[in-house]
Amino acid sequence: MSIGMHPNTETASRILASNEMFSFLLDILPLDSGEEGDDEEGGGGGGGAAQIINEKIEFIRERIPADKSPDYPGRQFEITKIGIDRKESKPFQNCFIQEFERINKLCETITLTLTTLKLAQEGKASFTDEIETAMSCLLLERIPEFWMKWSFPSLRNLTSWMNVIKLRLEYLGEVFGAIDTIPRVV
Repeated sequence: MSIGMHPNTETASRILASNEMFSFLLDILPLDSGEEGDDEEGGGGGGGAAQIINEKIEFIRERIPADKSPDYPGRQFEITKIGIDRKESKPFQNCFIQEFERINKLCETITLTLTTLKLAQEGKASFTDEIETAMSCLLLERIPEFWMKWSFPSLRNLTSWMNVIKLRLEYLGEVFGAIDTIPRVV
């Protein structure tokens, strides 16, 4: 126990130190796919970091369909098709319309990032700072900061956060179909 620290302060400082230590450990983990036998047999087929990134890209693409809007890849909701005049919308409708806009922007940003990352891996696009950040975050199970700009605050890892995004998209899809009624849970 530290001298002069309140027990709550000591707990908070230990949690912070532990989080920093585990973050450091994640940073120094070897970047292999975890599949055994690839190195001994010589059949890796692009294992390591590239394989992890490709697996994460597929995982994310399963949760965010990119083909709902032909003009805007990643867009999930066509807000113009709701048929509500924004000037005459009710407060709950306005709130949901804003949420549709925000989730659309998030999904578009994620889709564009993953598409550009895939092209960069194939040598058809250049690696920008944003793409390198996204690649690093995918490897370390973190959410890129530029995705969080359009998201809700979260301390989850990438996999858990993507599962929440999928659930949120499903819920908003239900609301989108019946925007005139207030859902039981808001």
